[in-house]
Amino acid sequence: MSDENKLYVFNDTETTGLNTWFSQIIQIGSVLSDENFEVLEELDISSKVLPWVVPTVGAYKVHKQLDSLNSNMSHLDMMTALKDKWSLWSKEKNLIHVTYNGMKFDEELFRRQFYWNLYDPYMTNTNGASRIDLMVVMMVIANFFSDQILFPTDDEGKIKYKLELLAEENGISAQNAHDAVVDCYLMINLLRVIKEKIPEVWSSAVSASSKEGCMKLLNSEPFCMQGELYGGKKFTYPVVPCGQNPNNKNEIILLDLYFDPKELFEMKDNELKGQFGRSGAFKKIAINKTIPLINAKNIPNLSKFLDVPEKQLEERAKLVKENIDFQEKISNVLGETQFNWPSQEIVEQDSQGESDKKVRKQNNSSIGIRFGQFLLIASVDVFLIPNIFTSLTPNGYEMIAWMGWAMALFILGLIAIVITYLLKAIFGSK
Repeated sequence: MSDENKLYVFNDTETTGLNTWFSQIIQIGSVLSDENFEVLEELDISSKVLPWVVPTVGAYKVHKQLDSLNSNMSHLDMMTALKDKWSLWSKEKNLIHVTYNGMKFDEELFRRQFYWNLYDPYMTNTNGASRIDLMVVMMVIANFFSDQILFPTDDEGKIKYKLELLAEENGISAQNAHDAVVDCYLMINLLRVIKEKIPEVWSSAVSASSKEGCMKLLNSEPFCMQGELYGGKKFTYPVVPCGQNPNNKNEIILLDLYFDPKELFEMKDNELKGQFGRSGAFKKIAINKTIPLINAKNIPNLSKFLDVPEKQLEERAKLVKENIDFQEKISNVLGETQFNWPSQEIVEQDSQGESDKKVRKQNNSSIGIRFGQFLLIASVDVFLIPNIFTSLTPNGYEMIAWMGWAMALFILGLIAIVITYLLKAIFGSK
């Protein structure tokens, strides 16, 4: 994607909570910029809380968006305004949507809440649009370029990479952070520093912002380096793609080149299954999300990040890329490890209304059986009442009439059940 044909959209949200399934967006900041991060337009919109949403106190203590509680804009109007603005911005150039921790939070919220309002939930990665999670890019920088961008640490030396902390560490004011629009500008200012000092990192992230671009990066020579942060600690791996999930084309399998592929080539399927996981040879990634990857050639002084000589890793990568049978085998193994839920009969509406008729028949038969059961229970109650409540016990002919009434209810209940089953047997197959 050339610089001349793209614009960046920096997005952030403030919400009623942290659960992406049940929390509601109450403020959206969306800032449009050119390829040099010069701001062209911004959008700042808020909505009132939906009646069925229960806000969490903790969320409001962080973002302090109390004004949204009295907002005159409905949630539908807010999401409509966002959809219209993004559609307008994308008319002439493709958009790259940038968030911070968006793949796990903001992007999921956008998708769900567009869906709530019957809008296209995939606006940020379809029709020429793509997306980048800047927090994931910062993981690459923390592992391989920490001499260029400063990262704060705690007393135990663990890396802290919250947006406002990173901004302040690199001389950017984080005043009024946790306002959606302010956080958008924090991302813009941080990227200005990144593009000035290590432009190759941002260029790599932009190139890999689409599925096709991500696959191109994965297949680039000689191999890629993956940099992650867990518990504030750095983890790096030389990786190469070695398969694809047959049940989910977005899921790609990476081979950690610290494992000797020749040994893996000789393993049986059950042994290969045991190699999936954090401590195994295989790692699963989703190419429709930002992955902390960069081509090995873009890393200065690569050797200091490697536990195995670079030449040996290149040879291993070549072996994996040339072994098509192994790639197919790994793909099949991953497909087999996933549970396939049994098919179930689902009643769906069709043009002839046959499904509706089927549902009505089932409901009608159920009503008939339940009515019969009700009559049977009523007859037993009528029969037992004189024995339980002696003051109500009838005398003489009244007793005969009372028992007759109980017997009549009992017989009617049996008739209702029998007729229902007969009708079901006669007409059920039609």
